[in-house]
Amino acid sequence: MYFLDAEQTHTRLGELGFKAESLKSAMSSHPSVPAGSKKQELREDFVTGYLAAKQAVDHIGNFTSCLLYIHSMGGRLSLENSHLYERLRRSYGETRPNYAAPGHVFYRHDLFDLISFCELVANYRFAAVLIQHSSRAWVSFAQDDSMYLVAEK
Repeated sequence: MYFLDAEQTHTRLGELGFKAESLKSAMSSHPSVPAGSKKQELREDFVTGYLAAKQAVDHIGNFTSCLLYIHSMGGRLSLENSHLYERLRRSYGETRPNYAAPGHVFYRHDLFDLISFCELVANYRFAAVLIQHSSRAWVSFAQDDSMYLVAEK
């Protein structure tokens, strides 16, 4: 696992066929996601956060690598808990704040770490997108207390 700065993240998103600006709407309070996307409501319990994270990772399939782009940490539940996320990043040697390094690249052997990061995203309502590098499946964690499972870009 490693982190990408903002420019590297936007470059990687472009390589995957996404534009950072268009993804912002998929993570907003009123998300714009493709028709046919499956919406999951996120309740306010931590069991739901783990289950949502596991479902998100399962949705992108058997990946070699994937990108977790955390666009915003300003969700309804996140402001008082963002230090937990920052401490987790530091445990991987990352000292830059999220706005400076919003991209998180995970490999298959990082599966449990990916689930842990996605669990924090779900529990604390971060705006984020999880994208598999070789698939047309992706997941949007929106700030409307929902997670969207998308089958195509």
